[in-house]
Amino acid sequence: HDVPDKEWFESMITTLMQEAYILTPEKFVTGGREKKQTNILVTFDDGYESWIETALPILEKWGLKALFFINSGLLDAAPSPLQAGEFMRESLQIAPRKALSWEGARTLLEHGHAIGGHARRHQNLAKLDRKAVQDEILIDKLALESQFGITLTDFAYPFGTRKHFTKETIEAVRNVGYTRAYTAVSRFVRPQNGTFEIPRMCIEDELTPTELRVWLRGGYDLFDMVKKLCVG
Repeated sequence: HDVPDKEWFESMITTLMQEAYILTPEKFVTGGREKKQTNILVTFDDGYESWIETALPILEKWGLKALFFINSGLLDAAPSPLQAGEFMRESLQIAPRKALSWEGARTLLEHGHAIGGHARRHQNLAKLDRKAVQDEILIDKLALESQFGITLTDFAYPFGTRKHFTKETIEAVRNVGYTRAYTAVSRFVRPQNGTFEIPRMCIEDELTPTELRVWLRGGYDLFDMVKKLCVG
């Protein structure tokens, strides 16, 4: 998500590089994986100015490419701090901070990074009716594609836990033309599994490098197992 702390973000990236093989978005799709290492794809959600100010220089420093999932509604609101703050409070459920601009998103593409859809207004898609879900996903996809002249193939469910998407949500994502969808469900998978339920680990700024190493050495799957038992 937001990465305002440069030192912390670089510690996360260097830890990932020490513990795993970081894939480009292209290799994640084509299968250019390392057989003797855990393979990682770095992704970001929502749309924050810190992606340009903090994350991009560090990714460039280490020659890494990432996949950025964007809410087009947030980019539209970015020129107005008031509107962007309202979007963040109501839709993202966070305190306001600097939002990514359309030009910022274009900068990511110009540096070789990939962009995916994240729904227009970052709603809980599991609670919307069929038409509203379709609109949230499709309008966002068309807005991003028309702005950048690209075809989006990757989508991330807003919030992304098991209670935030359903079989109907997955169907809607597939129907608008996406070929992969990403969750916030934490576990490891083999490359061929879970095309529309790709798991991800959420790295926030309270995580330490030591804790990240524990996750990458098996704690990731253990955490998911415990979570299933406790919350279903």
